[in-house]
Amino acid sequence: MQKLLVPTDFSECAENAIDYALFLAKKMNAEITLLSAYHIPSSGSATIVVNIQEDMRKETEEELATLIQKKKKDYPKIKISGETDFNVPVNSILRHTENNEYDMVVIGTTGATGIKDVFLGSTTSNIVDKVKIPILAVPQYSDYESINSILMACSLESIKSVDSMNFLKLFATSLNLEVKFFNVFKEDDEDMEDRIAKKKESLKIIFDSFKYEIELIKSNDIEEAVLQAAGKNQLLSVVTRERKFFDRMFHPSMSKKLAKHSKSPILILHE
Repeated sequence: MQKLLVPTDFSECAENAIDYALFLAKKMNAEITLLSAYHIPSSGSATIVVNIQEDMRKETEEELATLIQKKKKDYPKIKISGETDFNVPVNSILRHTENNEYDMVVIGTTGATGIKDVFLGSTTSNIVDKVKIPILAVPQYSDYESINSILMACSLESIKSVDSMNFLKLFATSLNLEVKFFNVFKEDDEDMEDRIAKKKESLKIIFDSFKYEIELIKSNDIEEAVLQAAGKNQLLSVVTRERKFFDRMFHPSMSKKLAKHSKSPILILHE
């Protein structure tokens, strides 16, 4: 992993995500680009809009330069650069991930409901659907030093991308995290274990000697099963290909429950 993109609006929440990204960069020998997008509605006099835009550009560049200087002092061995963009934040993130070879986006959220607002709300573009690289959503009060494992909530039968599993392996190995695949299936599905036997074998090939666990849970309530399994010191990972499951996870009622685990980051992978 070489390059991390970290959007910032200079808030406390964003700064925590930056510190999280710097922690990752140190472990993974990666570099970081801090991205600050600024935008004003296109209304009123064109001259006034241009003047405001120029003032915002200068202010943003100055604030970003100060932030980078501060972080370089704290992390002298990590390469930290900055980008400013006159754009809607969501569009700016999309443009930068399309035009540059970033390995992951690390973005701050204000909790479970914040994650839903950022990724699944009525925004100009849907980040999850359009950003095709892993996204790490970092809640405001998340403590990276407390995480000791990854809970991969997915259907083992649906895992088809070796790339996403290789990323998960790299991520977990770099941070020395245990990985647990958590598969929920309905109580009347008696053939589940037989059907995923081959998938277990393919995971062995991908992960080789890397230690991981697979837990199969019979339950007709997926959300409740995930909530019971999610620990305070776990990083939760989900796969966007499983839209039905993914949307359930971020339904408003589920988001409120997930807020109880608001210190746990969520790693979003793509199939």
